[in-house]
Amino acid sequence: MNKQLLLLASVFISGGLFAQTVIFEDDFESYTAGMGVAEQSDTWTTWTGAAGEDADISTDFANSGSNSFKIESGSNDVILPVGPFTSGKYDVKFMMYMPQGNGGYFNALHAWEEDNTAYEWAVDVFFSSTGAITWTAEGAAGGGASFDPATWFEVQVTADMDSDVGTLYINGESVASWQWSINNGSGAAGMNQLRAFDFYGTVPAGSGPVTYYIDDVQVIETTTVAVAEASKNVAGFYPNPANSELTIRYDFDQPTSITIFNLSGQKVVDFTARSQAGNRVVDTSVLPAGIYFVEVRNSELRRTEKLVIQH
Repeated sequence: MNKQLLLLASVFISGGLFAQTVIFEDDFESYTAGMGVAEQSDTWTTWTGAAGEDADISTDFANSGSNSFKIESGSNDVILPVGPFTSGKYDVKFMMYMPQGNGGYFNALHAWEEDNTAYEWAVDVFFSSTGAITWTAEGAAGGGASFDPATWFEVQVTADMDSDVGTLYINGESVASWQWSINNGSGAAGMNQLRAFDFYGTVPAGSGPVTYYIDDVQVIETTTVAVAEASKNVAGFYPNPANSELTIRYDFDQPTSITIFNLSGQKVVDFTARSQAGNRVVDTSVLPAGIYFVEVRNSELRRTEKLVIQH
């Protein structure tokens, strides 16, 4: 049992033990307003490569500087190719803005190529004109998050191929986690790969018009750095799979949030480890059998691992 705990603890290490590298960023300030983003970029493209799918650079709204790109309903379908990556952990971040009464959408893909229709989706995320956020992942619909219309907000998708976990964050708050490699719509096994992000002019049915803006995009790679001593700033849990109870052990030098989410993104356990070592025993007998995600988060760390509950 101790060996299992130590192995799990080793992946919940403080931010000081991880190195982050920005491998792509774009604030669109070097682009000409009124022209297409893909038209002016060596990285951005469109779903099929067709010019009619491109989105214009706009000065209507911007999170920084004066430029962003604008997606409207109809043919706008802009792609950010990423990787393909089959290992490692990547954060894709961007700022999003929807004028009052408008909605939006994006998706992340396991597989995509301009000249190949063998697409494979990881997650769809919808933003309604009333401020509701919903998603489809692992073949199931989820929701419960929201955004403020006519306000810039941050969206982040973390794709951790090493742990096979995807996580959606809105303004830094985790709202959903899922098994990354599962196909979003069918729930069938898919590729454990990160390939692209798609910004398309659609919204949930009955949600109203589509107009949204994207700014300040980053793709960040996180790698583990070997250290000689990691006795502090760790958390582990056992057993996994769990049956009637789960023990979470932790040792942090600052307050740390430890949360368990179900597949719909609902918090089923949420507590704060307050700057000291300790244990928390969770009664998992009252939770339905299935897949859950344990998130550990403080000012230096954000990490998610998969938990299985069996009865």
